[in-house]
Amino acid sequence: MAKAGQHFENLVFIIVVLHCYTLTKIVAAPVDGDEHYDPAAQMVTQSWHGPGYHTKIRDGTLVHGTTNSMNYALSLLSTSDPARHERASAIIRKVLTLQDTNPVSKNYGTWPWMLEEPLDQMAVPDQNWTAFIGALLVTALIDDSPKFPSETTRAIRVSLGHVSKAIVRRNIGSGYTNIAALSSAVACASGEALGDQTTLDWGRSKLRDFLNYTREHGGFTEYNSPNYTMVVMHEMERLLHLVKDPQARHDAEAVRKLVWECVAQHFHPGTGQWAGPHSRLYQDLLDAGTAEYLANATGIAIGNRKPGPPQEPWYLPCPPDFVPRFRKLPADPLVVDSMFFHGKDEATTLHGTTWLTGDGCLGSINRDSLWTQRRPLIAYWRVGDGKTPAVLRLRFLKDGRDFASAAVISTQSGPRVLSTIRLIAGSGDWHISMDRPPKGQFSAADLRVRYELSAIGATACALAPGTFELTAGKWHAVIHVAPESCGEEGQFMQWETGSDSKSAWIDGIYRHGDNANLDLSKTRPPFAAVGLELLNRNAQPTPSTVTLAHDGGQARWNADGAMVTAIP
Repeated sequence: MAKAGQHFENLVFIIVVLHCYTLTKIVAAPVDGDEHYDPAAQMVTQSWHGPGYHTKIRDGTLVHGTTNSMNYALSLLSTSDPARHERASAIIRKVLTLQDTNPVSKNYGTWPWMLEEPLDQMAVPDQNWTAFIGALLVTALIDDSPKFPSETTRAIRVSLGHVSKAIVRRNIGSGYTNIAALSSAVACASGEALGDQTTLDWGRSKLRDFLNYTREHGGFTEYNSPNYTMVVMHEMERLLHLVKDPQARHDAEAVRKLVWECVAQHFHPGTGQWAGPHSRLYQDLLDAGTAEYLANATGIAIGNRKPGPPQEPWYLPCPPDFVPRFRKLPADPLVVDSMFFHGKDEATTLHGTTWLTGDGCLGSINRDSLWTQRRPLIAYWRVGDGKTPAVLRLRFLKDGRDFASAAVISTQSGPRVLSTIRLIAGSGDWHISMDRPPKGQFSAADLRVRYELSAIGATACALAPGTFELTAGKWHAVIHVAPESCGEEGQFMQWETGSDSKSAWIDGIYRHGDNANLDLSKTRPPFAAVGLELLNRNAQPTPSTVTLAHDGGQARWNADGAMVTAIP
């Protein structure tokens, strides 16, 4: 019996040791961001890659980012490890020291993008960081304050007080889609958490205004944006997770369904892409995080992403009515006409057309700029193994970079788009507004329209004078150029083809030569008219010619019926 008792005690000891070891392994499980944590700075490091404005920091510089650090802190708080909670508290307190808390400052309530560049050293401080950081702070306060020391909780509450006042003071309009939604959600959550009825009332009113504005105009003003539409989605989900107020919850759910309607209407199952046109986009292909979110929410594989658990505990499933749309098109071909903004006239109204078939899709907006974040004309189609689709887009380049002072007006009929492209006054260079030059005076050596196809094995060639072809896989885009298209000083535009290892293109040259002044304040440079048709490899292009009437201000293309478009 003594030996049996000793054996039982040994067995219990082993089980306890194994259990403690398992708990230790769970507690010590790595958190995304651990490898980048800098204990000296109490923030995480990152190699900076930015959009090319707001900051003077060069791409590739090692910095400590404020949003990355806050996201890491929230990941630490999702664990059961008190040591990790202590680290999260230290990170949050460090980030809070970077906030502008001076009520008379023009940057009141906001943060810099990174530790290395304080607000007063940025090219243009980003007021949106008030709401972006505020959303993370209010999440930490409501979900995790028992895990903090009391001084951290107090510091967060004080900081959110500044955030709330700054958001209300800024009072962003409903047309600024992602920030309007984000600001209203943060105000609702902060107002409720802080017991600040004024801020809660403002947030509820702002959210109701945003919902009504979106319904009135038929869609989000920042139309069909894979980046910013998802911000709206996630902030409505965050609000539903954090906020108890019935009106706010009702309106957030209504906005969430509008988002899903937009995504479902424009999703292309054949390529796993979010079909265009897009108002704001930082990359041509759907990013991995959005693809993963859509797969998890719908239960359907999106591209290379298979369904799994949600990335965040407050993420919600796709409403059942929209799920079938992610499996297959309801018709083939399918044309989606979208009203995004009801203006006072055609010149201020935004409506898009998206043509979708099994293997490809083509989308265009009736009018917009050719700023680097815009995709006013973009197509996707399957090539090779289908993992990475071909991408075709319209661009305007100034010295090799997208030029924000170019505009396009388009008319689309099925897989054909007639466009007129022209330089315009009043916009910037790389950014649409932040880098407007004094008196509209630019400097440029090279100006060109570009139809660019990015795909493995993409080719470009001339089929006939004024007719060109971009090909990849089983699809080709045929480009028809109006012979009246003019470059600088009224000379006919010269068109050429080109390619490299990743893409092929067709360029219409406005200017090429020595660097020279470009004064958009006094002149409206000549313009181009181009017809594009997306065809299966075996289909023959239309023989119709695009014509451009300079005096009448119109372009015409008698393809698939008469297509007419104005000139910017």
